[in-house]
Amino acid sequence: MTHLDYSELKTVLSLDACREFSVFGALSDDSIEFLLSHGDCIELSKHEMLYHTGDPSNGFYVVLSGLLAFYKEHQGHSCLVRQYAPGEELGFVGMISLHPRAGWAQMHEAGRVLRVSDAIFHQLQQRNGHDFTLLLINLVRDKSRELTNANNMLVDMSAGLENPVNKSDKDQA
Repeated sequence: MTHLDYSELKTVLSLDACREFSVFGALSDDSIEFLLSHGDCIELSKHEMLYHTGDPSNGFYVVLSGLLAFYKEHQGHSCLVRQYAPGEELGFVGMISLHPRAGWAQMHEAGRVLRVSDAIFHQLQQRNGHDFTLLLINLVRDKSRELTNANNMLVDMSAGLENPVNKSDKDQA
């Protein structure tokens, strides 16, 4: 796990690329730069752990590159729940609900993630309420899509349909 300064990050990730991420959708350049420069950019190798079950949920992560996987354990069984691609977020629900991490996150492909702590999230709210509202809408919209996908997978599983986990967002709508 390597921590990168914003000066290093901006040489490999442009603001234009960030604007394509749904989590940053419609945010001003100033707010995106604030999150990138005040958040913690972490570079991880393949199979490296980002966090463990039970860790505090005092922030969320935006995948900047690579592929991040989330696993959950329940009643003695563990399962890959979802993979997160660049531009997607993981950990927001735990941060908002004040629950410890409900599973573990591990890189499936080497890459970078941006950790936005609850303190930085709060600072954005105080700094730019309009962009904070947009970020909150983006985060909630992504979580709503995930809930729709999960509900559709449950229907597929109860109907005995094959391989419901690998359907795309378009198939789930």
